Amino acid sequence: MSKLEKINLEPQISPEQELTEREEEVIRKTQKIFEENAKLSKELLNEDDLNLSPEEIQKLNSQLGEIGAETKGVLGELKRVRAKSHVTNKAA
Repeated sequence: MSKLEKINLEPQISPEQELTEREEEVIRKTQKIFEENAKLSKELLNEDDLNLSPEEIQKLNSQLGEIGAETKGVLGELKRVRAKSHVTNKAA
């Protein structure tokens, strides 16, 4: 094998960079969830929609609940990533 073949041409990512990228992904997901939540909240507050049927209210409440659960999961992942990043940085 030549010296050139032995060289790893793959970009090397340090654990700190990898965690930062994971944090950014979690933050993007969280922002998307909050945007969806804001959109649904606006729908609920729209003057034309004040006369919602019980079924429509239940549907919107269900959607808000799903968004809340997803937000909780994403924020939990962010906490885990940050904790792992903190431990990795201490070890370095």
